[in-house]
Amino acid sequence: MTGALVLEALREGPKTTGELAAAAGVTRNAVLCSLYYLDRAGYQIVNERARSGRVEGLYRIAYDREVPSGDRTCLICPKTLGPGNPGPYCRYHRRMMARLLLMALDAALDRMTEVTSDDEQQQLTLA
Repeated sequence: MTGALVLEALREGPKTTGELAAAAGVTRNAVLCSLYYLDRAGYQIVNERARSGRVEGLYRIAYDREVPSGDRTCLICPKTLGPGNPGPYCRYHRRMMARLLLMALDAALDRMTEVTSDDEQQQLTLA
């Protein structure tokens, strides 16, 4: 029941933990538990203040599984995603994620070639 009230309040727009608690008539801790279970149920709920270090979070729905044709937003920024974008990120952040992945793969391949060249040098010295 609390999750439904929290979800209904979030559909109106971004809300702080205190505002969600007042709308649902429960404690802030109960709101946080509801947000956790809503996220696990397929609703992508984003805390916009997570990186700013503030005590009270400002939450918004990035993806509402009951309204898949509605406006979806990027998981990182509040940019609206169009119907041609099935993923959770806007074009800019999708490219950034791809670059990060390529850099991580490149670093892993470099480490593998270093290990291989060290093994080859050890075999040459043993022969």
